[in-house]
Amino acid sequence: MYAVKTEAFHTPEEQKHQVIKDAYLNMKGRIKKYKKRLDKFIWEYNSIIKSKNKLSKHDKQLIHDLQKKTFNHRKYNEIFLEYVICSIDKQKLVPNPDSRLYKYLEVCETEIDACTKKLKECYPKNKKIRSLRPDALNMKNIINQFDSSLIRTLGIKENEITKDIISVEVFSYAVFKDIVTKGFKYNNQKYEYFTSSAGMIRNKKNIFIRSSVLKKHKNKIMCGLNEDVINNKGGMNVNKFNAYLALCLTASTVWQGFDINKCIVVDDFKTVLKGRNVDYIDKQYNIQRKRMDIAIEHMDGAGIMLPKVTENNKCFQFRLPFFKGLLVPFPFDDFIAEYVEEDSCLVKDIYGKEWDVVKDGIQIIFTKSQFKMWKYYDSWQHYKNTFISEGCEASKCDVEPDKFKDQPLNYQVLQTLGDMSDEDLTYFAQNTNDELSKIGESEETMLRFLRADDSNEKKDFYQSAIAIYPPLLSDEYSKQIIKDSKRSMVNNARAGKIKLKNSKRTYIAPDVFAFAQWLFLKQQEPAGLLKNGEVYCSLFEEQELDVLRSPHLYREHAIRKNTLGEEKAKWFVSKSIYTSIHDLISKLLMFDVDGDDALIVSNRRFIDIAKRHMKGIVPLEYELSVAKSQKLNKQNIYDGLVAAYSKQIGIVSNEISKVWNYVAQENATDEERAALDAEKLDVVKFLCMESNATIDYAKTLWMPERPHKAKNKISGYTKLNLPHFFMYAKGKAKDEVEPLNSSVVNRLRQIINPSRIYFRDIKKKLDYKNLLNVQKGSNSQEDMQAAQEIVNLYCELKDSKRKYLKDKRKNKEYRDKKKSEMNQFFYDHIKEKLLDKGNEHNKDTDFVVNTLVTYLYSTKEKAPYKLTLWRSFGNVLLRNLNRNVLNITSCLDCGCAIENPQRNQSRCQACKKAHDTKMNRRRKNKSRNFKKCHG
Repeated sequence: MYAVKTEAFHTPEEQKHQVIKDAYLNMKGRIKKYKKRLDKFIWEYNSIIKSKNKLSKHDKQLIHDLQKKTFNHRKYNEIFLEYVICSIDKQKLVPNPDSRLYKYLEVCETEIDACTKKLKECYPKNKKIRSLRPDALNMKNIINQFDSSLIRTLGIKENEITKDIISVEVFSYAVFKDIVTKGFKYNNQKYEYFTSSAGMIRNKKNIFIRSSVLKKHKNKIMCGLNEDVINNKGGMNVNKFNAYLALCLTASTVWQGFDINKCIVVDDFKTVLKGRNVDYIDKQYNIQRKRMDIAIEHMDGAGIMLPKVTENNKCFQFRLPFFKGLLVPFPFDDFIAEYVEEDSCLVKDIYGKEWDVVKDGIQIIFTKSQFKMWKYYDSWQHYKNTFISEGCEASKCDVEPDKFKDQPLNYQVLQTLGDMSDEDLTYFAQNTNDELSKIGESEETMLRFLRADDSNEKKDFYQSAIAIYPPLLSDEYSKQIIKDSKRSMVNNARAGKIKLKNSKRTYIAPDVFAFAQWLFLKQQEPAGLLKNGEVYCSLFEEQELDVLRSPHLYREHAIRKNTLGEEKAKWFVSKSIYTSIHDLISKLLMFDVDGDDALIVSNRRFIDIAKRHMKGIVPLEYELSVAKSQKLNKQNIYDGLVAAYSKQIGIVSNEISKVWNYVAQENATDEERAALDAEKLDVVKFLCMESNATIDYAKTLWMPERPHKAKNKISGYTKLNLPHFFMYAKGKAKDEVEPLNSSVVNRLRQIINPSRIYFRDIKKKLDYKNLLNVQKGSNSQEDMQAAQEIVNLYCELKDSKRKYLKDKRKNKEYRDKKKSEMNQFFYDHIKEKLLDKGNEHNKDTDFVVNTLVTYLYSTKEKAPYKLTLWRSFGNVLLRNLNRNVLNITSCLDCGCAIENPQRNQSRCQACKKAHDTKMNRRRKNKSRNFKKCHG
């Protein structure tokens, strides 16, 4: 689908000012980039000559290299040279405030301000419904929308570019207000605001939908509800409504076999843990250690299902209209047979109706916390009837994996263990350093590093090709991938992503046995199977575990005893980690059980260190505001969104990292160090409270106000730059971070110190002809002409790809998602253009691929990067390798083996039929377009 900015709805007058403003913004950006480089030169030059009367030969060489690196650049001229001058005392270099660079920067800022002012004057003049400019719907504004309930409901096919829904990013609130409250037009069609998920709100992104499409599908999407129904029942918080409606956008697959008549919804299971120690923070930022009674919602977002509902006893997240959460397999039919003495097992749903779980054939028991809009239906039967009559869909999201691979730690987990020694860090980084040192050592290690070995069951085309034909490892492209992967691995490790053996990530589940005791046996204070301080996870032996959850802001290492046994294994049948109802672990780790997962560390040495740091640590407790109900209308939706945009959770999280990474002076006494640690802990507590208020702000529009004393204490840390390791964790520049200090994560900079890669032991030399369809060879003059045009077009498309990716990198949504998934559309576009060029010369796919392989692998222009080729035609190349190396003919489209293939057969019968239909449709469209143009 298309993703545009609010400027795409400008009137011609507004756009005129915007174009000028963008030009000056780009110029300002370039000038600041050059200025930043020159400032760096001044700083480094002054560092070399600092306090030196006479420069050594080595110093002079350093200065020469520095000057060469800075000024031997085609874009640097006398304008940049005049920026660097000597200070009055001629002791150092300083920026020249009278230089043209400064003056150009001032001009840019003046013109930007002038354009901004003119735009603000223009916006109120527009009284009409705004229109989306057609030129905004271009290639660089296409984004992938993963398969979801909404996509399936609207009938949007895979890789289809749709205009039914459009994403809009907010830069101008005036324009945004217009299109939210009035909608907009495109191609004589009306569009209206649809929804924004919590993640979209953080990025100021919103989904708009074609009004006619929404009208057609609204009852199915909203399971019979609408704004009038909700308003007549008291309304609701607008940003909550947005979040619940946006559940249909979650990437998912259809839940095959789902039967809503075998489901019920029951109350949530809550108990009060009495007399527990917490650090209570009041609204004046006073912290007090208290013994309090703490109410815990144990099934917050979780439900149970019979094991036969899921495959291999796996937990999974699900979506229904206004439903979300985690379903945990639990044999409640066996529980009822073993523990319920009556002939029937009656339970009440959230509307008060009784159901006999056995006789009514109930297989899934949802809880109230999963049913987000239960208040707006008259009964469970009302929801079920509407779900069926409107053809609503149930879907599965993330399903528990088959295999649980070792998962890395992260900087948040490590930075809270401040007194970890270098010896400890070196020990924990050993696996990572060993892996880095072996890269390039042998064919086997390179295959493993590229994930082209048997451990990867979901190889891409290139990985599959290397597995079939290892000589590809000798190609410069493979070597470049390995070098890039190594660089990424080093940066990740220096940012705290180091793997400890047998550290797993899995879902967090409640004690479902205790829930069954409460629900079926009516026990108000059930015992469950787990005591306080115990967990159950079949992935580990009976031992102590460190249970961790992200985001990890406060000191949140939950050291718990993993208790196994036949009785627990009988009822806890998934691979999740089950927690006790007698434990404040959900308060410490701040988790729900609607699909939250935990990183579980079993390393004894790591657990001992975490234990030491957790002495005296108790969960935090504070009161936050409650979301208020409102009438659902366009104005309230706009107001709610704009208010939510003002708070960013990532900012608070980064400020907490600044606190943890502040270290005492080397000569500080033990008392001074202890005082600093205590103050840092208090500041982190304040910021954790503010972080959770920020998360809820979109719904509550409330934030605590810092008292003067707390404000000064907090700002003493937050005014600092980000920690040095953010250069590796978040790609920050050197001038955006603090100097390297001895904080625990920063010390990884020296501990992760890999050697150069030496490629050895590639047994066979690459023969690129194995990538060709050798049956298609030809050297006629006509073929050579066609081949040259295909190569020329390939080079043009590669250049356009660079510009496309450069524009995409400015898009935060692109940076946050998998680039491989976000870019595939463009590679498909390149493929189509190249095949069209081949068709102009009556050349098929094999001719195009043979031409490109010969050009990229055998000519003097031999390219180190071949990503475009493999992402565009990987299926063809893999088919050729199967045929030439393994003597297997595989289908060009689906990859299946073709038994007894006919001469030149490239597709199985099913794919050939689909391909022929597609090509016939394309030929008809071309013929129709030709007649229109020349008719």
